[in-house]
Amino acid sequence: MTLQRYYNDLPGDLKAELAVRIARLTLPVWEKYAEEDNLIYTDTSGGITHKIDRNIFPETIKEIEDYILLSRDNEYSYNNSGLVELYENFEEPVSALYDGDWEVPAEVESSFYCLYNLLRELAGEMEVHPGNTAFNISVDRTIDTMETSGIISEDEFLDLLKEVRSSHVD
Repeated sequence: MTLQRYYNDLPGDLKAELAVRIARLTLPVWEKYAEEDNLIYTDTSGGITHKIDRNIFPETIKEIEDYILLSRDNEYSYNNSGLVELYENFEEPVSALYDGDWEVPAEVESSFYCLYNLLRELAGEMEVHPGNTAFNISVDRTIDTMETSGIISEDEFLDLLKEVRSSHVD
């Protein structure tokens, strides 16, 4: 896919920034879903009912943006304990998605995985499988969400890419 190719051509330090900027674009998908759904599911293996916090998306995006801003000049060595905690908040719902206990529309699932994988990378689990970082998976999921929901066109994505690149020119 062309959007993925543009992302892959970025230097590593810009990948995190672009990943969170495009993850922010999925926020309306989550907000619309969270507005219409009660965000409750039951774990079939244990029969436990879980409720997902409606604010998990905006809080996570804000925390990631703050982390990237504060650590940009420190090669991402800034304290990431808040990200680790948020990552842990995503683990159970992600398992429920994977197991089919929590069924959501495709664009909501992709946007949820997008943030989960972005957190996964920033929380320290760098390689998900050989040659593919969680940033790459996050961006791939975001692109899926963008295509499914129509929240951004390829031209708008390219404009965002140019903006990110130009913000890092010395």
